[in-house]
Amino acid sequence: MNSMAYVHTLSGKANDSFKGRQAVIVTEDSGDQTVVKLLKTEIGLEVIKTIPNRNFSDMYSSVKLPMQYRSREKLKKLAQNAMVETNSSIGIATTIYIGKNSVAPFLDIHAESLVFLDDKLNLELFERSNTGQSTSKSGNSEKRAAKKYQNLFKRLAFRLKQVCPECSMPGWGITFEIQGLKCSECRLATKEVQSHIWSCTVCRHSEEIKRPDGLTYADPKHCYSCSH
Repeated sequence: MNSMAYVHTLSGKANDSFKGRQAVIVTEDSGDQTVVKLLKTEIGLEVIKTIPNRNFSDMYSSVKLPMQYRSREKLKKLAQNAMVETNSSIGIATTIYIGKNSVAPFLDIHAESLVFLDDKLNLELFERSNTGQSTSKSGNSEKRAAKKYQNLFKRLAFRLKQVCPECSMPGWGITFEIQGLKCSECRLATKEVQSHIWSCTVCRHSEEIKRPDGLTYADPKHCYSCSH
């Protein structure tokens, strides 16, 4: 099971923190209304403007910082600038990168990042997805990337529906995956996820929560020892 697949069901709890509020989005495809409708339908957020993201050309340059930190800080600046420009208290900035994997040239990189800022609630959320696909099986990479990009907004909407069990602030969600689910055949640890760390970005409360599908052992095909 994809470790984040269940999040995409959007079965979050009722939360009216964003109903009727306005936001601005900085995005590659400013003409795409899919995510605008999703945010309106799922959490009641009104997107008043979408701004093209044309300022991210050096995101993957050789800066001596991990990719996720470089992209997060750049996206925060884009969102903050857009919030000032439109006088909005909520800003969202996203980027998609499609290119070759420098370590494994036969793989394509599909990387998507999203930052959500809410000045009123003093809330900051970051979502990121990064996968490699064989070039011979990647198909239409643009369509695949667009779908992943929409999934980022689905994950964001899910998190904004959740409230922290400690402080009741929205944004409660998965911030870390714990791998090591044991193989059903040899009982060795695999890279499959066995649990998640759910955290609140406001009060920093966190809890370890087991997989929602109840799976206790991994399929041997996901085990390096059994599949080689």
